[in-house]
Amino acid sequence: MLETFNIGGSSISSIYIAIVAALLVAYLIIWNSDQKKHLFNKWLNAGILLFLVAKLTYIPFRFDEFINNPAGLLYSNGGNAGLLIALVVMFAYLLYQSDSLFYAESFSIFNIALITLYSVFELRVITQWPYVTLTLVSLIALILMYFMRGRFRALWLIFISLFIMHLTVRFLIYNGETILSLTMIQWWILGSIIYVMVTTQEGMKDKNGSQLP
Repeated sequence: MLETFNIGGSSISSIYIAIVAALLVAYLIIWNSDQKKHLFNKWLNAGILLFLVAKLTYIPFRFDEFINNPAGLLYSNGGNAGLLIALVVMFAYLLYQSDSLFYAESFSIFNIALITLYSVFELRVITQWPYVTLTLVSLIALILMYFMRGRFRALWLIFISLFIMHLTVRFLIYNGETILSLTMIQWWILGSIIYVMVTTQEGMKDKNGSQLP
């Protein structure tokens, strides 16, 4: 469910506001990392890759429309199927680029901030008490993260636990028992969990790998 905010005469999806705010939070929390600039360059590349793949899937998934209107590529995409493919490509790129606990921890920080801030925006339309409670717990975890730099195991446990809880609650609220109709936010959470777990495994192989101070 993508809530929007009206700013002037334009409508901006709350997910974009949450992404920008989450990047700012992550930037502040890992402010003293020498690898921060390199990390954010990789995240920028991943974002560009996500955007381009989502756009290009417009061609195979809406081929007839593309033939009749090639310019549609500029303002349309391949729909949910195309976005899901783009997410897979983006996470594959991140896995290829990430080889230490630093990447897993930084991505955990960003994602906890993202899902927390987006959940706050969703409270405008989702008022069920489990979701409200989970959002409050996420806010507390987000605040505690600032004081947990360098304590990767604790942060990792918070990330995995929080994201599994969010995935479960969103699944019950949005989809009931229809697992094939997961929303893009839920797919993002699932992909993030897999990415952090795999990257953590790779980082554990090199105990001298780069980590947050």
